[in-house]
Amino acid sequence: MSGKGAGAGAGPGAGTDAGPDASAPGDPATLLVAVLDRLLPPHGDLPGAGGLGLAAQILPERAEGVLAQLPAGFTALAAAEQTAALAAVEQAALAAFALLLKFAYIAYYRDPRVMARIEQATGYAARPPQPLGYELEPADPTLLDVVKARAPHYRDTREVTR
Repeated sequence: MSGKGAGAGAGPGAGTDAGPDASAPGDPATLLVAVLDRLLPPHGDLPGAGGLGLAAQILPERAEGVLAQLPAGFTALAAAEQTAALAAVEQAALAAFALLLKFAYIAYYRDPRVMARIEQATGYAARPPQPLGYELEPADPTLLDVVKARAPHYRDTREVTR
């Protein structure tokens, strides 16, 4: 798989099997859970995206272009075979794969459990920069003195006539 999906099968948890959802292999919800766990696999004690229950946040039409192209019995395949099958789908249906991957990332990286893990690992607050913002040094207004001293390089709108 290319782009951000390239490492999906190579990350932590890549050697694990499909997991507990192999009981209903043809069910689209079950397939989506398995796909999400391949795209964003478990890391340590943090489950993969499928195990976190994030499939419920992805509308079925966002995934159907990928799920329809998966081989029969996808959930029963070994992890490496699932990754290879997803790589083939990515090549065959790039737009559908990219759409699913985009929504998988959105669901995963806004999940509070994932954000807490990122915060724990990096030491940075896992939050958007706004509305709280970040501390900035006070601006030095003297930096604009050179610009203020220049002659205007535009036409005054009062001089413009039609």
